[in-house]
Amino acid sequence: MKKVVFIMCCIFSTTLFAQKTIFETLKSHGKEARYQRYGDIYKTKKGKNAAMTSSGKLVVKINYVDDINAGITTRYIYKGKSTLLDNFDGATNSVVKQIGFPNTSVLLHQTKNSGYVAMGNYLFFIEGFSEDFTDFRKISRFYILDGSAKKDKTSKKKKGKFWNKLKSSVVYQTNENINEGTGPEYEEAMARDLTSEVKTYLKEMKAKQNAYVLTVNDKADLKLLKETVEDYGVYVRKKNKEFWDTPEGKEIIRNNKYAKLATKRHLESCRLSSNACDDPLHD
Repeated sequence: MKKVVFIMCCIFSTTLFAQKTIFETLKSHGKEARYQRYGDIYKTKKGKNAAMTSSGKLVVKINYVDDINAGITTRYIYKGKSTLLDNFDGATNSVVKQIGFPNTSVLLHQTKNSGYVAMGNYLFFIEGFSEDFTDFRKISRFYILDGSAKKDKTSKKKKGKFWNKLKSSVVYQTNENINEGTGPEYEEAMARDLTSEVKTYLKEMKAKQNAYVLTVNDKADLKLLKETVEDYGVYVRKKNKEFWDTPEGKEIIRNNKYAKLATKRHLESCRLSSNACDDPLHD
């Protein structure tokens, strides 16, 4: 009986500690990884999981301080244009915190209590974490690694390509950018209970973090990350002050003061509602 219990414990421990950190997962996807973007998961009238998607791709950059994982920045690529989506770089954004460092499970925006979690072929943006970061309110959006679906038979792949091209043509002709998801990666995701899986992942990572003892090097890394973001804050404030002290900066300040004063005076004297008044000061 003791042998059976011991074997079961070993199996559980192996599964538990096999969980990857957010950085390990993202690095396993490769530097050139692209992700398809989806919104929150909802139920259709038939009771099936569904999510809306949009054209374009997400790219993720891992940020470092020396060789220490500091955070990520995400960019949205659409029609050749790159737009910054989120700055979760702990070296430049003081509200970003790594939960469970160095076994980081969540990149958290402390003010908004939201952040990123990576698991398998997915990257999730989650809102409303519990105090112990094992539960949350909802997955507000998620991203699937391109080309990560299991390979189907040749005949199925050909059929899939034909229908995907046909659907793409319809989307182009109707000039729609947001549609319900399609494709093998999407179908695989909707067949799973991703919310439950992420919560299980967070609980397993929490156990891993609780069992881990910070080393001297870990503490030194945390100190360096803290000093780096503090130094960056000092640098930004210095640069801002230098700009506002220039003639251009002072002119902007003066214009802002005049604009605020003009708006205040207009609102005090105008008897119309914002819908009825045509003056831009009433916006």
